[in-house]
Amino acid sequence: MTVTARSKAPDLPTFERHWQDEADAAFVYRVLADVEANEVKKDLYLRRRPSRSATSPSGPTSWRNMGA
Repeated sequence: MTVTARSKAPDLPTFERHWQDEADAAFVYRVLADVEANEVKKDLYLRRRPSRSATSPSGPTSWRNMGA
């Protein structure tokens, strides 16, 4: 990404904080789904998880490498 005088540099600390929040939320939903006996609720927890691309094992690495 080229930063010009007219564009604002990305706010990487805020991006990283939001990215971590997404990963934390995905973890919580995964744990809730694992311990939920009710199949309807289990399905709801699995569908409410944030984007898997952002929280999958390969996702964070891909996002991390974008700034390299």
